[in-house]
Amino acid sequence: MQTPLPPSPHPPRQPRPPRQRGVAPPAAATPWNRQRVLLGVLAGAVILMLVGGLGVAVTLWDRANPPAASVPDAAVDNYLRVLLVDRDLPASRELACPDVARLAAIEDLLDEARDREREFQVAVRVSWGALAVSQDGAALASVETDLTVAGLAEGQVRSSSVESWRFGLIWDGQWRVCGANPV
Repeated sequence: MQTPLPPSPHPPRQPRPPRQRGVAPPAAATPWNRQRVLLGVLAGAVILMLVGGLGVAVTLWDRANPPAASVPDAAVDNYLRVLLVDRDLPASRELACPDVARLAAIEDLLDEARDREREFQVAVRVSWGALAVSQDGAALASVETDLTVAGLAEGQVRSSSVESWRFGLIWDGQWRVCGANPV
């Protein structure tokens, strides 16, 4: 009779599963692998921020550079937006002819809107409808539209009026607004 062997201080070895061809053994999580993952995540975040920044830059550039006044209605639309929405008189004059005397009526409308805001403590908003173009040859055009002047208090329209206006334009490499009068 044989005497049993004393128990081994080491647990019995498990047989290894057969190795499959073309499959690499799993890599152990080493500091080098963690650094690669961290670098990949950081690179992805930087790329996303650059793409987002590019989108913001394009949007800001587009707002700062309105479309060229290559057609009369675009010229009037740009002029009205700069003058009556942005309320930037010097910038609006860059879109106009050098002789601004014939623009006094539309500039007076801006002054009237500012005066009403101060006097009645309301917000005055000006909007316009469709722009109808009549071209008089290659270098002259007129554009007609309806301007709506609305007084708002506490977010509600308190008064509103609609006026028809005619704008005269001249082509000098781009369309420029040279006159504005109520019809």
